[in-house]
Amino acid sequence: MGQAKRRKLAGTYPSGGPVERFRVPAGKLAITVDVQGTAPSTVLFDSDKVADIVAAIDRVPRPEYPALVRGLADEFVKGRRNGADFSGIGIGILWTALYHPQHGATVRTQVSRQLRDTGKAHITWSFSKDGLAIALADQFVDLDGVLASTPKDRSIAIVPAELAEPELPN
Repeated sequence: MGQAKRRKLAGTYPSGGPVERFRVPAGKLAITVDVQGTAPSTVLFDSDKVADIVAAIDRVPRPEYPALVRGLADEFVKGRRNGADFSGIGIGILWTALYHPQHGATVRTQVSRQLRDTGKAHITWSFSKDGLAIALADQFVDLDGVLASTPKDRSIAIVPAELAEPELPN
């Protein structure tokens, strides 16, 4: 499916409508899942329950991170094609965004800061044959171009400059 058609068909969960126009309501953490081959969708979590959700997942054995990401992406695509509820997959995807092996600490810190400062946060989790990209912003971020220019099997995390920690002098 072409990018233009995929974006036209994009919807959000649970309210419907294009993900580009969706804005996170106060008291919520949104994660928009954008997997190559299907339309992106957004799952909402109560921000005051995120820590409990993540703690519960932490107690469950998981496969290695790359296998977990690929498996969640595959299940998301299958679920979207079958019209299934994917909120359970959304929980796993949230965990992979918050506990990425290289970028998890930064993502957790910035999500926490954004929830504290604004009462809401929005993570975009984008997966393709080129890899995984995670962005934190006030809305969905189209990461297709970023992924296309990233070395294969790499992942990146993007946070807006105003949310980033200042660099310490050497």
